Amino acid sequence: MLSPILNPDCVETSRVVLVVPDTACYRRLCRVHVLPNDRFLEVGCDLGRCTAGVVESLALSIPQEHMDLSPSLQHTDSEQSLLARASAAALGVDRAEESVLEAQRRFPHARFEVCEALSDSGAADLRGLCRARLGGSPSFVAIDINGNRPLDAVLRAVGHTLCPGLAEDEKWHLPRLVVVKSKELYDALTLARSSKLLVNQIQPTASDVDRDHAGSATGGRAQAEPIMEAHTSTI
Repeated sequence: MLSPILNPDCVETSRVVLVVPDTACYRRLCRVHVLPNDRFLEVGCDLGRCTAGVVESLALSIPQEHMDLSPSLQHTDSEQSLLARASAAALGVDRAEESVLEAQRRFPHARFEVCEALSDSGAADLRGLCRARLGGSPSFVAIDINGNRPLDAVLRAVGHTLCPGLAEDEKWHLPRLVVVKSKELYDALTLARSSKLLVNQIQPTASDVDRDHAGSATGGRAQAEPIMEAHTSTI
């Protein structure tokens, strides 16, 4: 299941939603599964540690033939240059301005913006931010709207990611991977032993899928439905 996600040459046949119950696993999955050509978005970045970690992972994936870059990313001039390049592909957003300001202070090599992503108008603002800061729709979305949020709020956040309510002339590509930190959703998936009912609540509409593939390299091939699963890997 995870092999296609890790293989940048694999042809995507589905959109995958991985659900984890805790922060450590959430951050680890984001750092491990981000690919060099990804556009990464974190919704609910709080103080910025996850987004900053992804920027560091992206920096390590930049070709370094002429740079002496240590794995620990000590802040030399060349390493700062790599971080600056990597930060162009990652964005963290949070609705709390004080959290975003603190994230900017702690991690100046990463980018953070204030945005309320759970409402229809907020989702539209978020798409605008992604176009302005990432150059287009994100291919990897991480969602952490406080892991103890009620299940309906978590599903609404995932739904805004997969079914963003586009205008008729608006193009938006669905992310290849969504990682969600939510104890409520994790427990629901584990209890149900099947994600079908939950997936049906966040299924992209036919028009969303059509717009996602308009002009894409897949030649209009229909997408498989998102696969949502609880994930407990310690990789």
